[in-house]
Amino acid sequence: MLDEANILFRDRPIGCLVSIGTGQAGIIGIKKPGFLQQVLPTDVIKALSAISTDCEATHEDMLRLFANSPNTYFRLNVEQGMQEIKLSEWKKLANVEAYTMHYMKRKEVDEKLALVVNAIKFPSTLLTIKQLCMEVSSF
Repeated sequence: MLDEANILFRDRPIGCLVSIGTGQAGIIGIKKPGFLQQVLPTDVIKALSAISTDCEATHEDMLRLFANSPNTYFRLNVEQGMQEIKLSEWKKLANVEAYTMHYMKRKEVDEKLALVVNAIKFPSTLLTIKQLCMEVSSF
């Protein structure tokens, strides 16, 4: 995402960055393989797929990146309920909406949203996308 933003908005300042997640992943594990799993390790493939779509490691990197710039980086991500809903299951959109609405009603999320609005209206740190990408590449 930052690479694309760097191409489009290289020298434009940003006041804040908001990351919107698709729900936290469940615990990722691999069961003891049976005979069929030893031949065709589908559990390993599923685990690797789950790890690759879990963005919490990127979120942790961003927290470190913005550690000296409070109220600049924000992450909104439903914590519970959406682990079993695949991105391709658009028929379960009502469930996604219900989990999201429940998440949005939480006091700490409401407080975070107030900080996001304030950061958009009155940015305290003005980094350019270029500067941000240089910081990320130093990780």
